[in-house]
Amino acid sequence: MQHKGVQHKMEWGGNLQIALRWACPIIAVMMGITMSVGMTAESHQRWGSVKRILMAWEFDRDGDLEGWQPNGHLADVRVQGGILTARAINWDPFLTSPQFELPARPWQCIEVRMKADRDGTAEFFWTNTTKTRYGGFSPGKETTFAVIGDNQWRTYRIHPLWHAEGKIILLRFDMFNECAFAVDYIRIIELNVPPVREQSVFSFQHDCDDWWAFQNAKLRCADGAMEVRVQAHNALIIAPPLQLTDAIRHGILSLRMAVDAGYKGTIFFATDGKHGWQRHNFELRPDGRMHTYNIDIAMHPNWNGTIIALGLRPSDKPRAVARIEWLRITNHPQGKPELAIQIFGLAGAVHRAGIPAKVQLMLTNLGGEPARDVRAILSLPDGIKLLNDSAIRKLPHLDWAVEETLTWDVIAQRALTATVRVQISAVNAPTVQGRAEVKFTPKLSVGKYDYVPPPQPVHSNYQVGVYYFPGWRTWDRWEPILPFPERTPVLGWYREGDPQVADWHIKWAVEHGISFFIYDWYWVRGARQLEHALHDGYFNARYRSMLKFCLLWANHNPRGTSSHEDCLNLVR
Repeated sequence: MQHKGVQHKMEWGGNLQIALRWACPIIAVMMGITMSVGMTAESHQRWGSVKRILMAWEFDRDGDLEGWQPNGHLADVRVQGGILTARAINWDPFLTSPQFELPARPWQCIEVRMKADRDGTAEFFWTNTTKTRYGGFSPGKETTFAVIGDNQWRTYRIHPLWHAEGKIILLRFDMFNECAFAVDYIRIIELNVPPVREQSVFSFQHDCDDWWAFQNAKLRCADGAMEVRVQAHNALIIAPPLQLTDAIRHGILSLRMAVDAGYKGTIFFATDGKHGWQRHNFELRPDGRMHTYNIDIAMHPNWNGTIIALGLRPSDKPRAVARIEWLRITNHPQGKPELAIQIFGLAGAVHRAGIPAKVQLMLTNLGGEPARDVRAILSLPDGIKLLNDSAIRKLPHLDWAVEETLTWDVIAQRALTATVRVQISAVNAPTVQGRAEVKFTPKLSVGKYDYVPPPQPVHSNYQVGVYYFPGWRTWDRWEPILPFPERTPVLGWYREGDPQVADWHIKWAVEHGISFFIYDWYWVRGARQLEHALHDGYFNARYRSMLKFCLLWANHNPRGTSSHEDCLNLVR
């Protein structure tokens, strides 16, 4: 077998493009595998360039798959003219490599030069054993990548971080259905990387401090910051290799960053004991201004052992631009105090003129230092007034990540929609302002009833149903939505399963054109779960005859509990 003498232009992460020319390579052919012996890229040591090729399948000889085996979901698999081609004809098409043995290291990558006729997601599975139900492979030990379906040759680099496996003996290349594709080569390479760092403080005042644009990002250092231009939603920049031992003692990742678009950023990290990139998302403040982000990365269940790799996706929005002044991993939050509004507006779902209501402000401090002498001043429009109260609320201090809730009692003198405002200041933090639109509807004239008033159904030629999840039986079920006062039910914090609660639901449903409920319902070998809303509430409700129901049988039972007999018992 001869190695290809053509020159391939490979697309490395970021803008780095390297032309590889192989001259008189020394190769050994073992078990149908082309294994390199001392074969390296042209001599340069730039971060992310190819240090050496460890394994290569070049498909140079007509008819020779070099040991790769297609499954039955691939058709027309052939090697001709130095190219492997195939068509995916079913839902799970893949090729399995011949067996080999390669010591697994963190800075090894799979490279595949290929083209396809439609977009999709491909993946490489990898394993150190042959003893699983899938021939050695298992879910969770795979790395996905997006394939561009324009029939143009591209080189894709896949970074599996498979070091925790110890060794790799098999690969599986999974494509996607209804596509035709061609593969020039599949290689396992080792990257050139900067020296390992034991410290984890990065300053970008003068340069990019050995950070690298791994994929779909552009990096440059300018005006005292590292500028990152996000080219796609999966952009990723990588720090130089780390050796941060006892990670749990360094649980705060802080960065000073300005970003102009996006909803979330993502911290990537790898540890010595687990394979693959671990991810931790954080909420962005995409106003183009510098903010300090203190991320409690120790909350991630896999932030332990030794951290060996670190990456950052500064925004999930293509074409976003981020500027980063510094990044630090320490045991305490960094930066000056920075006040931020978490929630501001009326507490509750429906508000009536002439009935007292609460304006609620949830406030936090994003900076590492405590904010001192915090003052919040509420401004109300005409038509809304405070109820015997001051417009000023005070806090002596506000520590990092602490959330404080302040409230004001107000009343609207008439039905209106208006804007309320708040200004928050501290002696050692910039002033923050917030605004919220509030709506007060006319006060209703309602008589006194001993029970739910009789429904007044509206009639329609259509049967309209709504899904009903019975998840609100006890107080602890309501607690997760307490920080979101706008989601307070009109009925209040009710106890589901009470027939009177069911009658309120029936009344409001039929008066708004709803004709049936679709109850989420669980059955496992005769045992029902989450049955209270239907069995205890609806079946005992006074107005149940006005509203139909059906079941959505949630049959995602534990393994081994479903059977034909059990299904018959259910439907009898």
